[in-house]
Amino acid sequence: MRRQLRFLWAAAVDLWIDGAVGTIFLVGIVGLLGLGALTLPALGFGVLLILAAAQAARLTGFIERHRAAALLEVTITPQPRRLTRVTSGWAPVAQAFVDLAAPSTWKTLLHHLFSALAGGLLAWLLGRAVQLVADLAGVGVLGLRGPLPAIGAALLAIVVLAGYVYGAGSLDRVVSRALLGTSRTAVLERRVDQLADARQGAVASAEVDRSRIERDLHDGVQPGLVSVAMTIDLARTRLGADPDAARELLDTAHAQAKQNITELRRLVRGIHPAVLTDRGLDAALSAVAGQSPVPTAVSVRLPGRLPAEAEAVVYFSVAEALTNVAKHAQASSASVEVEPIDGGVRAVIRDDGRGGAAIGSGAGLTGMRERVRAAGGTLHIDSSVGGPTIITVEVPCAS
Repeated sequence: MRRQLRFLWAAAVDLWIDGAVGTIFLVGIVGLLGLGALTLPALGFGVLLILAAAQAARLTGFIERHRAAALLEVTITPQPRRLTRVTSGWAPVAQAFVDLAAPSTWKTLLHHLFSALAGGLLAWLLGRAVQLVADLAGVGVLGLRGPLPAIGAALLAIVVLAGYVYGAGSLDRVVSRALLGTSRTAVLERRVDQLADARQGAVASAEVDRSRIERDLHDGVQPGLVSVAMTIDLARTRLGADPDAARELLDTAHAQAKQNITELRRLVRGIHPAVLTDRGLDAALSAVAGQSPVPTAVSVRLPGRLPAEAEAVVYFSVAEALTNVAKHAQASSASVEVEPIDGGVRAVIRDDGRGGAAIGSGAGLTGMRERVRAAGGTLHIDSSVGGPTIITVEVPCAS
Protein backbone atom coordinates (compact mmCIF):
# COMPACT_ATOMS: atom_id res chain seq x y z
CA MET A 1 0.00 0.00 0.00
CA ARG A 2 2.79 2.37 0.91
CA ARG A 3 4.51 1.69 -2.40
CA GLN A 4 1.29 2.46 -4.33
CA LEU A 5 0.83 5.71 -2.43
CA ARG A 6 4.44 6.68 -3.12
CA PHE A 7 3.96 5.94 -6.81
CA LEU A 8 0.67 7.90 -6.81
CA TRP A 9 2.41 10.95 -5.38
CA ALA A 10 5.37 10.62 -7.76
CA ALA A 11 3.03 10.17 -10.73
CA ALA A 12 1.10 13.30 -9.76
CA VAL A 13 4.32 15.33 -9.65
CA ASP A 14 5.43 13.73 -12.90
CA LEU A 15 2.19 14.62 -14.69
CA TRP A 16 2.33 18.23 -13.52
CA ILE A 17 5.89 18.49 -14.82
CA ASP A 18 4.77 16.69 -17.98
CA GLY A 19 2.15 19.31 -18.68
CA ALA A 20 4.50 22.24 -18.24
CA VAL A 21 7.82 20.91 -19.51
CA GLY A 22 6.31 18.78 -22.28
CA THR A 23 4.48 21.78 -23.67
CA ILE A 24 7.57 23.99 -23.50
CA PHE A 25 9.79 21.36 -25.13
CA LEU A 26 7.23 20.55 -27.82
CA VAL A 27 6.50 24.17 -28.72
CA GLY A 28 10.19 25.08 -28.66
CA ILE A 29 11.38 22.23 -30.88
CA VAL A 30 8.46 22.41 -33.31
CA GLY A 31 8.92 26.18 -33.43
CA LEU A 32 12.57 25.78 -34.37
CA LEU A 33 11.67 23.25 -37.06
CA GLY A 34 8.92 25.46 -38.48
CA LEU A 35 11.01 28.61 -38.43
CA GLY A 36 13.90 26.72 -39.98
CA ALA A 37 11.65 25.42 -42.78
CA LEU A 38 10.30 28.93 -43.45
CA THR A 39 13.79 30.41 -43.60
CA LEU A 40 15.34 27.68 -45.76
CA PRO A 41 15.73 30.16 -48.66
CA ALA A 42 18.25 31.83 -46.38
CA LEU A 43 20.09 28.52 -46.47
CA GLY A 44 22.56 29.00 -43.65
CA PHE A 45 20.08 30.39 -41.11
CA GLY A 46 17.31 27.90 -41.87
CA VAL A 47 19.60 24.88 -41.75
CA LEU A 48 21.08 26.07 -38.45
CA LEU A 49 17.62 26.30 -36.89
CA ILE A 50 16.65 22.82 -38.08
CA LEU A 51 19.90 21.34 -36.80
CA ALA A 52 19.42 23.17 -33.50
CA ALA A 53 15.98 21.54 -33.22
CA ALA A 54 17.53 18.09 -33.71
CA GLN A 55 20.08 18.71 -30.97
CA ALA A 56 17.37 20.13 -28.70
CA ALA A 57 15.37 16.92 -29.17
CA ARG A 58 18.41 14.84 -28.14
CA LEU A 59 18.98 17.01 -25.07
CA THR A 60 15.34 16.98 -23.97
CA GLY A 61 15.18 13.22 -24.48
CA PHE A 62 18.15 12.91 -22.13
CA ILE A 63 16.37 15.10 -19.56
CA GLU A 64 13.12 13.13 -19.84
CA ARG A 65 14.87 9.78 -19.35
CA HIS A 66 16.45 11.01 -16.13
CA ARG A 67 13.16 12.50 -14.95
CA ALA A 68 11.40 9.19 -15.55
CA ALA A 69 14.11 7.40 -13.60
CA ALA A 70 13.82 9.84 -10.68
CA LEU A 71 10.02 10.02 -10.43
CA LEU A 72 8.65 6.83 -11.99
CA GLU A 73 11.57 4.57 -11.02
CA VAL A 74 11.94 3.28 -14.56
CA THR A 75 15.35 2.78 -16.17
CA ILE A 76 15.36 3.60 -19.88
CA THR A 77 18.23 2.57 -22.12
CA PRO A 78 18.68 5.28 -24.78
CA GLN A 79 18.65 4.37 -28.42
CA PRO A 80 22.19 4.02 -29.81
CA ARG A 81 23.28 7.13 -31.63
CA ARG A 82 24.16 6.57 -35.25
CA LEU A 83 27.42 8.29 -36.10
CA THR A 84 28.33 9.96 -39.36
CA ARG A 85 31.14 8.54 -41.46
CA VAL A 86 32.27 12.03 -42.46
CA THR A 87 35.69 12.77 -40.98
CA SER A 88 36.39 16.22 -42.42
CA GLY A 89 35.66 19.59 -40.84
CA TRP A 90 32.01 19.15 -41.85
CA ALA A 91 31.62 16.18 -39.49
CA PRO A 92 29.59 18.13 -36.84
CA VAL A 93 27.13 19.34 -39.49
CA ALA A 94 26.85 15.85 -41.00
CA GLN A 95 26.28 14.39 -37.53
CA ALA A 96 23.50 16.92 -36.89
CA PHE A 97 21.73 15.79 -40.08
CA VAL A 98 22.09 12.16 -39.00
CA ASP A 99 20.54 13.07 -35.64
CA LEU A 100 17.69 14.90 -37.39
CA ALA A 101 16.86 11.85 -39.51
CA ALA A 102 17.10 9.43 -36.58
CA PRO A 103 13.78 7.87 -35.45
CA SER A 104 14.69 8.69 -31.84
CA THR A 105 14.40 12.42 -32.59
CA TRP A 106 10.82 12.11 -33.78
CA LYS A 107 9.91 9.66 -31.03
CA THR A 108 11.10 12.25 -28.53
CA LEU A 109 8.72 14.78 -30.09
CA LEU A 110 5.87 12.28 -29.77
CA HIS A 111 6.75 11.81 -26.11
CA HIS A 112 6.61 15.56 -25.55
CA LEU A 113 3.17 15.60 -27.21
CA PHE A 114 1.97 12.81 -24.91
CA SER A 115 3.40 14.62 -21.88
CA ALA A 116 1.66 17.87 -22.80
CA LEU A 117 -1.69 16.08 -23.31
CA ALA A 118 -1.43 14.00 -20.12
CA GLY A 119 -0.45 16.95 -17.96
CA GLY A 120 -2.99 19.22 -19.63
CA LEU A 121 -5.80 16.72 -19.05
CA LEU A 122 -4.87 16.49 -15.36
CA ALA A 123 -5.04 20.27 -15.08
CA TRP A 124 -8.45 20.30 -16.81
CA LEU A 125 -9.83 17.56 -14.54
CA LEU A 126 -8.60 19.35 -11.45
CA GLY A 127 -10.16 22.58 -12.61
CA ARG A 128 -13.50 20.90 -13.28
CA ALA A 129 -13.42 19.19 -9.87
CA VAL A 130 -12.73 22.46 -8.07
CA GLN A 131 -15.53 24.15 -10.00
CA LEU A 132 -17.98 21.34 -9.16
CA VAL A 133 -17.19 21.43 -5.45
CA ALA A 134 -17.51 25.20 -5.44
CA ASP A 135 -20.87 25.02 -7.18
CA LEU A 136 -22.20 22.47 -4.70
CA ALA A 137 -21.01 24.48 -1.74
CA GLY A 138 -22.53 27.64 -3.20
CA VAL A 139 -25.49 27.82 -5.55
CA GLY A 140 -25.97 24.04 -5.69
CA VAL A 141 -26.43 21.56 -8.49
CA LEU A 142 -29.78 19.80 -9.10
CA GLY A 143 -31.14 21.60 -6.08
CA LEU A 144 -28.41 20.31 -3.79
CA ARG A 145 -26.33 22.67 -1.72
CA GLY A 146 -24.48 22.79 1.51
CA PRO A 147 -21.42 21.10 3.04
CA LEU A 148 -22.49 17.46 2.69
CA PRO A 149 -22.96 17.48 -1.10
CA ALA A 150 -19.74 19.48 -1.42
CA ILE A 151 -17.81 16.99 0.72
CA GLY A 152 -19.24 14.08 -1.25
CA ALA A 153 -18.29 15.72 -4.53
CA ALA A 154 -14.80 16.45 -3.21
CA LEU A 155 -14.30 12.82 -2.20
CA LEU A 156 -15.56 11.67 -5.59
CA ALA A 157 -13.21 14.12 -7.31
CA ILE A 158 -10.27 12.83 -5.26
CA VAL A 159 -11.06 9.24 -6.26
CA VAL A 160 -11.41 10.17 -9.94
CA LEU A 161 -8.24 12.25 -9.92
CA ALA A 162 -6.29 9.53 -8.06
CA GLY A 163 -7.47 6.94 -10.56
CA TYR A 164 -6.46 9.14 -13.46
CA VAL A 165 -3.08 9.93 -11.94
CA TYR A 166 -2.34 6.26 -11.24
CA GLY A 167 -3.44 5.15 -14.70
CA ALA A 168 -1.71 8.01 -16.52
CA GLY A 169 1.46 7.49 -14.50
CA SER A 170 1.50 3.78 -15.36
CA LEU A 171 0.87 4.63 -19.01
CA ASP A 172 3.68 7.20 -18.88
CA ARG A 173 6.05 4.43 -17.83
CA VAL A 174 5.11 2.36 -20.86
CA VAL A 175 5.15 5.31 -23.27
CA SER A 176 8.51 6.57 -21.96
CA ARG A 177 10.09 3.16 -22.46
CA ALA A 178 8.65 2.89 -25.96
CA LEU A 179 9.46 6.41 -27.19
CA LEU A 180 12.60 7.34 -25.23
CA GLY A 181 14.24 3.92 -25.03
CA THR A 182 15.38 1.26 -27.40
CA SER A 183 13.86 -2.06 -28.37
CA ARG A 184 15.59 -5.43 -28.45
CA THR A 185 15.34 -5.35 -32.23
CA ALA A 186 17.12 -1.99 -32.34
CA VAL A 187 19.84 -3.29 -30.04
CA LEU A 188 20.38 -6.32 -32.29
CA GLU A 189 20.40 -4.15 -35.42
CA ARG A 190 22.96 -1.85 -33.82
CA ARG A 191 25.09 -4.84 -32.87
CA VAL A 192 24.94 -6.11 -36.44
CA ASP A 193 26.07 -2.67 -37.66
CA GLN A 194 28.92 -2.67 -35.16
CA LEU A 195 30.04 -6.14 -36.25
CA ALA A 196 29.87 -5.07 -39.90
CA ASP A 197 31.97 -1.99 -39.09
CA ALA A 198 34.42 -4.13 -37.15
CA ARG A 199 34.72 -6.55 -40.07
CA GLN A 200 35.26 -3.69 -42.49
CA GLY A 201 37.81 -2.19 -40.14
CA ALA A 202 39.64 -5.51 -39.83
CA VAL A 203 39.82 -5.87 -43.61
CA ALA A 204 41.00 -2.28 -44.04
CA SER A 205 43.53 -2.62 -41.22
CA ALA A 206 44.92 -5.82 -42.73
CA GLU A 207 45.21 -4.10 -46.11
CA VAL A 208 47.06 -1.16 -44.56
CA ASP A 209 49.46 -3.53 -42.78
CA ARG A 210 49.96 -5.58 -45.94
CA SER A 211 50.73 -2.44 -47.95
CA ARG A 212 53.16 -1.23 -45.30
CA ILE A 213 55.01 -4.55 -45.15
CA GLU A 214 55.08 -4.77 -48.94
CA ARG A 215 56.44 -1.23 -49.17
CA ASP A 216 59.11 -1.84 -46.52
CA LEU A 217 60.22 -5.06 -48.20
CA HIS A 218 60.21 -3.48 -51.65
CA ASP A 219 62.01 -0.29 -50.65
CA GLY A 220 64.37 -1.66 -48.01
CA VAL A 221 65.06 -5.37 -47.76
CA GLN A 222 64.66 -6.30 -51.43
CA PRO A 223 67.23 -3.78 -52.78
CA GLY A 224 69.56 -4.78 -49.94
CA LEU A 225 69.37 -8.46 -50.85
CA VAL A 226 69.89 -7.63 -54.53
CA SER A 227 72.97 -5.64 -53.53
CA VAL A 228 74.29 -8.59 -51.50
CA ALA A 229 73.81 -10.94 -54.45
CA MET A 230 75.53 -8.55 -56.86
CA THR A 231 78.45 -8.03 -54.46
CA ILE A 232 78.93 -11.79 -54.02
CA ASP A 233 78.72 -12.29 -57.79
CA LEU A 234 81.35 -9.60 -58.31
CA ALA A 235 83.59 -11.20 -55.67
CA ARG A 236 83.26 -14.56 -57.42
CA THR A 237 84.47 -13.09 -60.71
CA ARG A 238 87.57 -11.66 -59.00
CA LEU A 239 88.32 -14.64 -56.80
CA GLY A 240 91.02 -16.06 -59.08
CA ALA A 241 92.58 -12.85 -60.42
CA ASP A 242 92.49 -10.69 -57.27
CA PRO A 243 91.82 -12.65 -54.06
CA ASP A 244 92.32 -9.59 -51.83
CA ALA A 245 89.69 -7.57 -53.72
CA ALA A 246 87.36 -10.57 -53.64
CA ARG A 247 87.85 -10.84 -49.88
CA GLU A 248 86.98 -7.15 -49.44
CA LEU A 249 83.86 -7.63 -51.55
CA LEU A 250 82.83 -10.61 -49.43
CA ASP A 251 83.33 -8.53 -46.28
CA THR A 252 81.09 -5.87 -47.82
CA ALA A 253 78.47 -8.47 -48.71
CA HIS A 254 78.62 -9.82 -45.15
CA ALA A 255 78.04 -6.34 -43.72
CA GLN A 256 75.15 -5.81 -46.14
CA ALA A 257 73.61 -9.14 -45.13
CA LYS A 258 73.81 -8.21 -41.43
CA GLN A 259 72.18 -4.87 -42.21
CA ASN A 260 69.36 -6.64 -44.02
CA ILE A 261 68.90 -9.05 -41.09
CA THR A 262 68.56 -6.04 -38.79
CA GLU A 263 65.97 -4.55 -41.14
CA LEU A 264 64.03 -7.83 -41.23
CA ARG A 265 64.04 -7.98 -37.43
CA ARG A 266 62.63 -4.45 -37.37
CA LEU A 267 59.87 -5.51 -39.74
CA VAL A 268 59.07 -8.56 -37.60
CA ARG A 269 58.87 -6.37 -34.49
CA GLY A 270 56.47 -4.16 -36.43
CA ILE A 271 54.20 -7.16 -37.03
CA HIS A 272 54.15 -8.13 -33.34
CA PRO A 273 56.95 -7.25 -30.91
CA ALA A 274 58.20 -9.99 -28.62
CA VAL A 275 58.45 -7.60 -25.66
CA LEU A 276 54.69 -7.02 -25.81
CA THR A 277 53.99 -10.74 -25.59
CA ASP A 278 56.59 -11.40 -22.90
CA ARG A 279 56.33 -8.34 -20.64
CA GLY A 280 53.13 -6.50 -21.47
CA LEU A 281 52.14 -2.96 -22.39
CA ASP A 282 54.21 -1.07 -19.84
CA ALA A 283 57.53 -2.47 -21.04
CA ALA A 284 56.54 -2.41 -24.72
CA LEU A 285 55.36 1.22 -24.67
CA SER A 286 58.41 2.28 -22.67
CA ALA A 287 60.57 0.70 -25.38
CA VAL A 288 58.69 2.57 -28.11
CA ALA A 289 58.97 5.85 -26.23
CA GLY A 290 62.68 5.26 -25.65
CA GLN A 291 63.25 4.96 -29.41
CA SER A 292 61.36 8.17 -30.19
CA PRO A 293 63.46 11.27 -30.89
CA VAL A 294 60.84 13.32 -29.01
CA PRO A 295 61.10 13.05 -25.20
CA THR A 296 58.06 11.01 -24.17
CA ALA A 297 56.71 10.28 -20.70
CA VAL A 298 54.85 6.98 -20.31
CA SER A 299 52.33 6.19 -17.57
CA VAL A 300 50.62 2.79 -17.59
CA ARG A 301 48.17 2.29 -14.72
CA LEU A 302 46.74 -1.17 -15.29
CA PRO A 303 45.98 -3.77 -12.60
CA GLY A 304 47.28 -6.59 -14.79
CA ARG A 305 47.64 -7.91 -18.31
CA LEU A 306 44.96 -7.19 -20.90
CA PRO A 307 43.64 -9.58 -23.56
CA ALA A 308 46.19 -9.98 -26.35
CA GLU A 309 44.02 -8.21 -28.95
CA ALA A 310 43.48 -5.17 -26.74
CA GLU A 311 47.19 -4.94 -25.91
CA ALA A 312 48.11 -5.13 -29.59
CA VAL A 313 45.64 -2.42 -30.60
CA VAL A 314 46.83 -0.06 -27.86
CA TYR A 315 50.49 -0.77 -28.62
CA PHE A 316 50.28 -0.17 -32.36
CA SER A 317 48.06 2.90 -31.89
CA VAL A 318 50.59 4.46 -29.52
CA ALA A 319 53.49 3.45 -31.78
CA GLU A 320 51.82 5.03 -34.83
CA ALA A 321 50.93 8.17 -32.89
CA LEU A 322 54.51 8.62 -31.65
CA THR A 323 55.82 8.02 -35.18
CA ASN A 324 53.57 10.84 -36.41
CA VAL A 325 54.76 13.06 -33.57
CA ALA A 326 58.37 12.49 -34.59
CA LYS A 327 57.71 13.00 -38.32
CA HIS A 328 55.16 15.79 -38.48
CA ALA A 329 54.30 17.44 -35.16
CA GLN A 330 57.48 19.48 -34.56
CA ALA A 331 56.89 18.78 -30.86
CA SER A 332 59.32 19.23 -28.00
CA SER A 333 57.65 16.68 -25.72
CA ALA A 334 54.93 14.04 -25.68
CA SER A 335 53.18 11.83 -23.16
CA VAL A 336 51.34 8.52 -23.14
CA GLU A 337 48.79 7.58 -20.48
CA VAL A 338 47.09 4.17 -20.35
CA GLU A 339 44.38 3.45 -17.78
CA PRO A 340 41.47 1.07 -17.31
CA ILE A 341 37.90 2.20 -17.99
CA ASP A 342 34.59 0.46 -17.51
CA GLY A 343 34.73 -2.56 -19.79
CA GLY A 344 37.98 -1.68 -21.51
CA VAL A 345 41.15 0.39 -21.63
CA ARG A 346 41.91 3.97 -22.65
CA ALA A 347 45.15 5.33 -24.10
CA VAL A 348 45.73 9.07 -24.39
CA ILE A 349 48.67 10.37 -26.46
CA ARG A 350 49.49 14.08 -26.16
CA ASP A 351 52.10 16.28 -27.80
CA ASP A 352 52.83 20.01 -27.76
CA GLY A 353 53.43 20.23 -31.51
CA ARG A 354 51.85 22.30 -34.26
CA GLY A 355 48.56 20.35 -34.41
CA GLY A 356 46.42 19.98 -37.50
CA ALA A 357 46.33 16.17 -37.40
CA ALA A 358 43.21 14.64 -38.96
CA ILE A 359 42.10 11.28 -40.26
CA GLY A 360 42.52 11.30 -44.01
CA SER A 361 45.64 13.45 -43.97
CA GLY A 362 47.84 10.35 -44.06
CA ALA A 363 47.80 6.57 -44.13
CA GLY A 364 49.03 6.30 -40.54
CA LEU A 365 45.98 7.77 -38.80
CA THR A 366 43.65 6.01 -41.23
CA GLY A 367 45.26 2.68 -40.44
CA MET A 368 45.07 3.45 -36.72
CA ARG A 369 41.34 4.17 -37.00
CA GLU A 370 40.70 0.94 -38.90
CA ARG A 371 42.69 -1.12 -36.42
CA VAL A 372 40.80 0.39 -33.47
CA ARG A 373 37.45 0.00 -35.22
CA ALA A 374 38.21 -3.65 -35.99
CA ALA A 375 38.54 -4.24 -32.24
CA GLY A 376 35.21 -2.52 -31.57
CA GLY A 377 36.88 0.56 -30.11
CA THR A 378 36.79 4.29 -30.76
CA LEU A 379 39.40 6.82 -31.84
CA HIS A 380 39.09 10.55 -31.15
CA ILE A 381 41.54 13.20 -32.37
CA ASP A 382 41.59 16.72 -30.93
CA SER A 383 44.19 18.65 -32.91
CA SER A 384 43.45 22.27 -33.66
CA VAL A 385 45.96 24.16 -35.78
CA GLY A 386 48.70 25.40 -33.49
CA GLY A 387 48.39 22.44 -31.17
CA PRO A 388 48.37 20.63 -28.92
CA THR A 389 47.28 17.27 -30.30
CA ILE A 390 45.40 14.79 -28.11
CA ILE A 391 44.60 11.33 -29.47
CA THR A 392 42.29 9.17 -27.37
CA VAL A 393 41.92 5.46 -28.06
CA GLU A 394 39.34 3.37 -26.21
CA VAL A 395 39.31 -0.39 -26.71
CA PRO A 396 36.87 -2.86 -25.13
CA CYS A 397 38.25 -5.87 -23.30
CA ALA A 398 36.43 -9.18 -23.49
CA SER A 399 35.52 -10.49 -20.07
